[in-house]
Amino acid sequence: SALNDADDFIFTTHQTVQLRADAPLNADLFDFVHALDEAGQSDDEDERTRHLEQAIAAYRGDLLPDCYDDWISPQRERLRGDYLRALETLILLHEARRNYDAAIRHAQRLLRTDPLHEATYRRLMRLHALNGDRAGALRVYHVGVDHLRRELEQSLQRLRTDRIDLWQIHNVANLQQVKTIFEKDRAVQVYQKAKEEGIARFIGFSVHSSRTVIEAVLDRCR
Repeated sequence: SALNDADDFIFTTHQTVQLRADAPLNADLFDFVHALDEAGQSDDEDERTRHLEQAIAAYRGDLLPDCYDDWISPQRERLRGDYLRALETLILLHEARRNYDAAIRHAQRLLRTDPLHEATYRRLMRLHALNGDRAGALRVYHVGVDHLRRELEQSLQRLRTDRIDLWQIHNVANLQQVKTIFEKDRAVQVYQKAKEEGIARFIGFSVHSSRTVIEAVLDRCR
């Protein structure tokens, strides 16, 4: 019976319950972690891309989403972060090969998981433009604006306030992103409007790359 075979799958102690590493079963988590490990060990770009594609195909969503125990949260967030980073890497790999359709699909998938990932909105707009789809780039812009504004309103509600001191654009990575952010009717306009309405006192930027990017942002803000 299934109960009699349980020891073939589960190892228990007084403090832990875990799946046996040699259990005769397969799980999407195992496939996901294994594919990421293979991608990390590969020096061949084609092989790395293939393993990353296998990893994101194996990811089925947050780990044990119905479990609210404290121990699960760090593991859940770690795996989710690994998944998002795998998508980011695939976007870059496909963009470098001018495989824009694949890059766009992965960017859209990333935004379904993290709809407030500002850098991906900017990249997705650029990918649509590179792919000759200016209407698609404009649609992405409007979706991103709606998400930003909605998140700001929800944050104000959670904080029980009607204004904040700082609203920040995170991780401006290169000069192309600086240009995209500050172009007419792009992301910075949403932040500027919130400042004009008195909702945000200051607009901030975080840059973790070169001094050149920092100076470009400062020049645009003057």
